[in-house]
Amino acid sequence: MSVYTPVQIKDLEPVTHARSLGQPLHLEGIAQGIINSNFRLTTERGTFILTLVENPEEARALPFVMQLLEKLGTENIPVPIPIKDNRGQSQFTLAGRPAVLVTLLEGVSPNPPNPEQCRQLGSWLGHIHIHGSTLPIDQPDAMGHETWEKMLQRLSTTLDPIDQDIIAWFKGELLWLRQHWLPLHLPTGLCHSDLFPDNTLFDGNRLTGIIDFYSACHGPWLYDLAISLCSWCFDDSGDPFPDKIRALLAGYDQVRPRLPSEHNHLTTACRAAAFRFSLSRFYDHCFPKFGATVTRRNPESFMARLRTLQTTPLPEN
Repeated sequence: MSVYTPVQIKDLEPVTHARSLGQPLHLEGIAQGIINSNFRLTTERGTFILTLVENPEEARALPFVMQLLEKLGTENIPVPIPIKDNRGQSQFTLAGRPAVLVTLLEGVSPNPPNPEQCRQLGSWLGHIHIHGSTLPIDQPDAMGHETWEKMLQRLSTTLDPIDQDIIAWFKGELLWLRQHWLPLHLPTGLCHSDLFPDNTLFDGNRLTGIIDFYSACHGPWLYDLAISLCSWCFDDSGDPFPDKIRALLAGYDQVRPRLPSEHNHLTTACRAAAFRFSLSRFYDHCFPKFGATVTRRNPESFMARLRTLQTTPLPEN
């Protein structure tokens, strides 16, 4: 969550009035994250989260995301609920951007997460996969292998020799993934696709919120699980925490037991996940986005994870 597009509080009066939220009182930008512009909005009726969607592909997915949040909310999964206007519409336009207003969930993001929080995260991810499977999902992964190819093509235009060495390393890994990951046929369905610790909220060890579904798509559940394993269960030097890995997997398997094929390809899925975030963060490093308050992530932490996974199987037991 960053702020690329500034908003004035006076611009929000029509939005809050159409939702019977009273007068807008305070607007605060949220700096965490990297994709959209996010604010904490306080009105006479409470505090809410305002999001301006900056990415065109995510903007096209916005109706799907709002429908998804409503569906998961009815299944008692702790997600933000869209605030609709008096015509029943959740989406509106603000500062030239598609925008939504959702409920604020209580809690803080774990930093770093402990094993019990990892177990809870795994359990709730299993619930998302099961309950999301009842939705008709035709939402491709905007960060799929076609996008990886396009990123590497543009990165190849950089003239920095150090960058070219890294790009060659990425190309070699993508070749490996084409041979070992992309041909796999694994159980698929709804994926959060960005379930990092900062997209969760906790009260102590109790998970109270799962947020930021703007990357949600149809894909292999094992890949979604691998994204969380890579972000929750490694340090930034690339070393895994076996106790956290075991806890996260145990929580997940208790809700949705993995198939033998998913057990067999766990490390491969984690390599794909580590590659995705290594590449996207390196791409943003080479071609930075600019805005009022923008969070940029260091690519090296996920590159370190990828180096580890290239040589060491994930410790599952």
